[in-house]
Formats: sequence, structure tokens, C-alpha cells
Amino acid sequence: MAVGIDRQDSSLLGAVIKDLEAVRARLDPAYEPVTFAAIVTRLAEAHIHQGQIEGNAEAVSIGIALLSSEDELMVYEHSPLDWVCHKMALSRGLEVLATLTGADYIFDKALAVYDLALKRPLQKGLGIRARLMSLRASCLAQRAEATGDLKALDDAERAFKEQLRATRPLEDPIDWAILQTNLGKLYVTRGDITGFMLERTQAAYALDAAKEIFLEHGLHSLAATAESHLVRLRGI
Repeated sequence: MAVGIDRQDSSLLGAVIKDLEAVRARLDPAYEPVTFAAIVTRLAEAHIHQGQIEGNAEAVSIGIALLSSEDELMVYEHSPLDWVCHKMALSRGLEVLATLTGADYIFDKALAVYDLALKRPLQKGLGIRARLMSLRASCLAQRAEATGDLKALDDAERAFKEQLRATRPLEDPIDWAILQTNLGKLYVTRGDITGFMLERTQAAYALDAAKEIFLEHGLHSLAATAESHLVRLRGI
């Protein structure tokens, strides 16, 4: 699935969906509830990513429905990590659907799921909690871009900077680069809304550094995302 996501290839994700559906058909949720729920989570993620690539809200809704239907099988006490992965996938699906449809209330639902996950004590707590907080901040930024809400952008900026202070670029270069990309995108979005940019230097640094790291690790789709934000930056 990672290859399909990186290449933004809907047909590859379609093949992944068929494979995961075959695996799901062989599992009995009554006897293997955790494994079954984990497979359904991956299947839902594939539908969500495929829908995002195609701009197809219906495909994203299929993924969200799968995650909602397995909710009762995914019990936190049985597998905290799988439970968190389920909530992250659901939040991500809701965020993508909100972006595609322009429905602000769906962003509220996505943020509520992130908040639910953050209330739980988590195994390997700091790393997972940091990931959740970063994704929540990204959702805030996406919502702000869709609605033009400058206050939401300020909230997201504070959250990204908090995560950057807690991230060590030499130990976690990809996570650091993703945070830098999100922060650079936030500055570009603010410039689009206001018509001027005080943080142009910071945005250019963040995006250039992130792009270089992505290319070093062969993450061409993420590098292209950083480059697209740089192009937008030059146009402000």
C-alpha cells in the first residue's frame, strides 16, 4: 500500500483493496477479532487513500463506513496500539472527506476522534502521542485552509512548533521533515488568505529542508508535495 500512496497510483491501491478483501473473507471475527479488525483498518485506509487520489468522496465514505462498522470489535484493552491506529485512520478519513466536500462539521468529527485518542494512556506513549498531536494539528491547518480561519491557523502553528521542539531531526528525519512541510504549508496558507507573508524566509527554509530529506529517503510523493508548496510560496 505504501508504494501506491507514494506514487499516488489509484490502480495499485485497487489491487491492495482486492488482496485485503480476500484476507478479510478468510477470517472469522468471532475467533480472531483483533486480527480481523486490524485487516479491516488497513482495507479502510486503502479506500480512503484511493478516494483522496481520485477526489472521490464516495470511496472515502466506504473507508469511513468500514472503520465505523468495526468499532465494536476494536477494544482498547485488547490492543491499545491497534485501537490508536483505528482512531487515526478514522480521523484521517473524516478529514479527507471534509476537505473533498467542504463540510466544516466533518472536521469537527475528525478533531473529536483525535481528542478521544489523546485522552487514553498509550503504550510507548510519547511517540504515539506526538504523532497524534501532529496529525491533529495538520487537521486544524487543513480546516483553516478550507475555511479561511486565521485563529485555527494560529492554533495549528503552536501545535506544530511544540512538536518540532520535541522532535530530533537526526534521529527522526522523516517525522521532522513532515512537520516542517506542514509548518511551511501553514505559512503559505496564511499568505494566501492575508495576501502577504511575514514568514516567507521560515517557510522557504522549512520546505527546502523537508524536500531534501524526502528525496534522500526516496519519498518522491512527499518531496513533490513540499515542492508544490514552494511553488505556491513563490507566487505570494
